[in-house]
Amino acid sequence: MVVLYAAAALSCAHHTVFDRIKNGDFSMVSQGRYDHPARFLDEGREYHSSILKIRTVIEKYFDLMPLITEQYYTVEYDLVFTYKYALLDTMRHSVVLRYFARTHNDPVLAGYQIFFVYDTIAKEIIEIFTNEVPLE
Repeated sequence: MVVLYAAAALSCAHHTVFDRIKNGDFSMVSQGRYDHPARFLDEGREYHSSILKIRTVIEKYFDLMPLITEQYYTVEYDLVFTYKYALLDTMRHSVVLRYFARTHNDPVLAGYQIFFVYDTIAKEIIEIFTNEVPLE
C-alpha cells in the first residue's frame, strides 16, 4: 500500500511547478492522457485528507488550467475546470488527479481534461497531461 503525505513541503514543491507554468515554461505538460495502469481511489476513507491537501494546492492555480490546455489546442471557450476524481498508480508511486472543463454546444467535443501526476515519494507534481474529450 502506498501511503500519501501531503504536508507543508507539498505546498512549496508545487509552487515552483505552477510558477514555471506562469512564466511560460510548459516543459512538464504533455498532450494526451495518463495511460498507465491505475485504480480509482476511495476518497471516502484512507486517501481523503491527502487528496484534499493536493487539491488545495492545485486549485490555488485554477487560472493556469486553461493556459495548460491552450498550449496544445485552439480553445474557443472560457474553460472552467472542476475536479472529477483521483487515481492511484502503485507501480509509479503516483496519485493522479483529473480535472475537466465542459464545452457548450460543440458538435464534436465534450470538453478538455487535465491530469496532474503527484509523485508520492518526491511529494511533488511530476507531470501534467491535457487532452480533448470527444462526445460519445
